[in-house]
Amino acid sequence: MDVGMPTLLETPTLAEAARQCAALGLAFVEVNFSFPQWRPERLTAGQLRALQAQTGVYFTFHLDENTDPANFDPGVAQAYTRTAVRAVTLAREVGVPLVNLHLPRGSYITLPAQKVFLYERHEAHYRQAMEDFGRQCLAAAGGAVRLCIENTAGWRPHERRMAQTLLQMGFGLTLDVGHAHTAAGQDDDFYQAHPEQLAHMHLHDATARACHLALGDGELDMPALAALAQRAHCRVVLEVKDGEALARSVKGWQRVCEETDSLA
Repeated sequence: MDVGMPTLLETPTLAEAARQCAALGLAFVEVNFSFPQWRPERLTAGQLRALQAQTGVYFTFHLDENTDPANFDPGVAQAYTRTAVRAVTLAREVGVPLVNLHLPRGSYITLPAQKVFLYERHEAHYRQAMEDFGRQCLAAAGGAVRLCIENTAGWRPHERRMAQTLLQMGFGLTLDVGHAHTAAGQDDDFYQAHPEQLAHMHLHDATARACHLALGDGELDMPALAALAQRAHCRVVLEVKDGEALARSVKGWQRVCEETDSLA
C-alpha cells in the first residue's frame, strides 16, 4: 500500500514537491491540476520521467476540480474534455498509474422549498455528455491508467446514477474520508456496495464541519480507515494543505499503522 502527499500551495515546483516527498519517506505526489503552475499543458513526459528517476518517487494526477465536460455550452464542455484527455494521455506516457476526478454537480436554482439542480433536471444531456467524456478518457488511458471518481459533498441522485454508469464503464473509486464525514456518510452505502472498485483514498482527519485536518486533529477512526485501505490495496494520499500538517500526518500515519497491525 503506497502512501503519498498532495501538491502544496507553499511548494512552488514539482521538483521541490518530489524532493519533499522522498525526504518524508512517501511514495508519490498527487499533482493537482487546479494549480496554474503545473497545468498539463505546461508539463512534459520527459520532465516528469526525469523527476521520477532523480527522486525515486512517482506521480498521480488530480484533474482540475472545476472540470465540467457536461457544461451546457458546447465549446466550454469540449475544452474541459480536451484538457482532461491531455492529462490522461500525459499520465499514460509518463507511467502515472491513476488520475482522480470530481463529478460535476452543475448549477442549481434556489426555490423557496428546495434547490433544483440543472443537471438533474436535464439528466439526459448530463448522462450523454459524461458518457462521451468517460469513453474519451478511457481511450486515452489505453488500459494503463486507472481513472477514479471522488466523493465530494454527498452525491445528488443524478451524480450517483452517473457514478454507477462510470463504474460499469471501467472507472474506479476514490474515497475522500473527510468529505464522507462532513456529508454525514451520505455516500457510505454506495462505497460499501462497490468494495472492489476502491483504488484510491484521500486520508485526512475531520470534524462535522471541517476536513483536511492533520491526522489526530479530528474525530475520524483512523485505525479503521487504515484497515480499509489495506483490505482494498489502495493508494493513500495524506491530503492536508501545508507542510507542517503533512509532517504531523506522516508521523500519525505511522502510529496508526502500528496500532492497526497490533489489532490484526
